[in-house]
Amino acid sequence: MSGSSKSVNPDPLKKRKPHPELYKRNIIKHARVKGDQHVNWKGRSVSARSTGPDCNCKMHCFRTLLQADFSLYITKLNGFNTKDEQDIYLQQLIEKKSIKSHRPRKGDLSIPREYSFKYFIDSSSKKQVVCKKAFCSIYGITIARVKRLLKLKS
Repeated sequence: MSGSSKSVNPDPLKKRKPHPELYKRNIIKHARVKGDQHVNWKGRSVSARSTGPDCNCKMHCFRTLLQADFSLYITKLNGFNTKDEQDIYLQQLIEKKSIKSHRPRKGDLSIPREYSFKYFIDSSSKKQVVCKKAFCSIYGITIARVKRLLKLKS
């Protein structure tokens, strides 16, 4: 008899269900991943993810791309559910190449680079090479995030 009464009320002390989607940390985390405007932990307003300024490099990265596609690049990045998925997508757009020749400098004690990197933009027809600054600017991400991705890639 006592066994049947326990199956009716499995845990009588628990009164509420947890709602993790309403936690402040999860709201901020999801807003950051989606690139939405939100208020951070310090109470400061963070603007939505957008395309940054032109890179003004010799490759003329912004001139070769269509202005209408810039919003599509950010929408594609914001379409992923987690930051890990975004990072995997961005890592696929970065190509690692080993350095072919090293030219030692006199008096230079720094460690020479092992790899160089190429950055691509997924345009409608093909992958197009851009500089690092344009890559960050087009996807609305920071250089620190790209550095972290490069470290993970090498």
